Order: sequence, then C-alpha cells, then structure tokens
Amino acid sequence: MNADPFRKLAELTEEALITCKAELSMLPDGNLICWHDKNGRPHYYQAYCDLDGTYRRKGIGKKPAVLQAMARKGYLEAAQDILEGNLAAITQAQAAYVPCDTEHINARLGKAFAGLPTDQLENTQVALVFLGINEDLQRRLVQHEQWAREPYERSQKYPENLTLRASNGTMMRSKSELLIAERLARFQVPYRYEQVIMVGGCEMAPDFTFQDRNGDEFYLEFCGMMDDPGYVEGFKSRRQIYESAGICAWNRMIYLFATGNEIDLEDIDEVIQKKIMPRL
Repeated sequence: MNADPFRKLAELTEEALITCKAELSMLPDGNLICWHDKNGRPHYYQAYCDLDGTYRRKGIGKKPAVLQAMARKGYLEAAQDILEGNLAAITQAQAAYVPCDTEHINARLGKAFAGLPTDQLENTQVALVFLGINEDLQRRLVQHEQWAREPYERSQKYPENLTLRASNGTMMRSKSELLIAERLARFQVPYRYEQVIMVGGCEMAPDFTFQDRNGDEFYLEFCGMMDDPGYVEGFKSRRQIYESAGICAWNRMIYLFATGNEIDLEDIDEVIQKKIMPRL
C-alpha cells in the first residue's frame, strides 16, 4: 500500500519503456510491410530509406531471422506508443490524485469540526478502498477497528504527561508517539494506546497494541531515547519482563528505536508496512 497508488505503476511503466527502447536500438532499420498475392499468399518486405533518403524495400520472406526481427520491432514500437501514452496519463492522474484519508478529509472540514474526535466520523470502507486494500484485509481491518473501540484498561501513570491529542482524540505523551499514531491512521491500522497487560505478574502498558488476523494481540514499543544510558537500562528491564512471557522481537513485540525522542517518517512507514500490516 502506498500513499501514492500511481507511483509503483509509473516506475514499472518507465522501466518497460527503457527496456523497449534499448531493444529497439539493436533491431534493423525500417518497417515490416506485407502484401498478399491473388492466391492469398503473404509476401514480406523490409521497407527503409537509405543514406541518400531513397525509399527501398527488400524481400525477407526467405530470411526468417530478419522477418522475426522486423516483426519484433513492430511489436515493440506499438508497445512503446502505448507505454508513453500510459505514462502521460499516470503523470496526470498523480497530479490530480488526493488520498481519501483522515488527513485530507479533515483539511476540507470547517472550523465547526475542530476538536471533534474523528474516529466517530470516519468511514472505514471508503478509506480502505482508496488505499487499494484487498477485500479480505478490508474485512479484517473492520473487525480490528471494532476491537480497538471496545473498552479496555488504559495506563493511569503520569496522566499530566498526556498533553498531545491525536486526530482520533487519543491523548498521547510525545510528539513521536503522536506521529506514529497518525501514520497508523493513515494506513487504517486500528490500535489501542497504552493498554494495560499483565506480564509475569507485572503490569505493563505497551505503547501500541494491535490485533492480528487470528484475534491475538501483538505490540509496538517506541524506544525513543536510546542515547540515554539510564533509559537504556530501563528498556533492558522491560524487555526482560516481556521476554520472560514469550513476548519478544521475533514473536509478538515490535521495537522501534530512536535517539533524542525523534523518529523518521520513513522508518515508521517501513515498520507499519513490513512488520505490522502483514500480521493483520
């Protein structure tokens, strides 16, 4: 899934054009022509202009290799014509395309909508169609969304630090967590924020909890201060608790590391697309 559904198609079209042009440059000059005699038998010729501009043609019916090369040239020239037209159309569509997602819908709403939790306004089916998600995943995401809206126990630690509001109304602690939440919303991934879970007798609250296709929960922890030795020691302790219950990086836990509590947008998208969405 891509924020620009035309990008990959444009890349593939450009690659096909390059391949066509490369092969065409190695094929014979001229064009293939054919006429049928009174008995309906085809006669093939290579038509071309020589160096002084004189039009010429020579029979190639008894030269299967040349005939095949000229036929191939005609095919590739037709393909090139279609690909060039398609690329122009894709470029035009890219310029006009607007994703039907929360970000762009909210941008078109008036001041009367400011401050309202958009999770009560969204139409999941509309957003999923425009993201190009297949029917099976659409159905599962709707189920995940219902799960995410069910009541759950949320961490009550340090409520004074919950100062940032996500577009769905969830209050969060850091700009990086807020950015992760908005990218999850962009990809229509339902989540629970700081859901309390019991792990080995300890109360834990992973930053984000998800539901996989089997109905089991898995987690994302944003570790944003890995340049702070004290923070790293705390992370090691939390990881040990998780792993004692089988919640580890190769099973039900996804770690997203950063320094200075700053995160790169591309890193978030990569984690969502490669580690989270395949499980949904």
